[in-house]
Amino acid sequence: MDKRFQQFDWKRSDALGLQVEFPGRDLTGAAIKFTAKAKLDDAVDDAAAAIVVDYTAEDIPTISAVPSSGVCVVVVNSTKTNVAPKAYYCDVEAQWSATDKLSIPTFIMNIVQDVTRR
Repeated sequence: MDKRFQQFDWKRSDALGLQVEFPGRDLTGAAIKFTAKAKLDDAVDDAAAAIVVDYTAEDIPTISAVPSSGVCVVVVNSTKTNVAPKAYYCDVEAQWSATDKLSIPTFIMNIVQDVTRR
């Protein structure tokens, strides 16, 4: 496993809520993007991403109680985490315009097999 990145385990098909902070940035008007890929070099345009979650600027009041704080909660629902159990490279990006973007450090989410399947 790639030791350069922080890692955590998550059960397949469980909803995930990630609190993310973009220090010193106001999220008002931003689009928030969560992406998970099996390999860092998977398709430049995210076409090969296993999980993609996009929030538009209109969603910011729903995912951030105080947008000016730069803090939001990205929710990945259980249907999105119903992927093959393995390691995925992930990040979250805030985008205000085509040239104004900020990403949190890449991390690895190890999707592990769920035990209960009924």
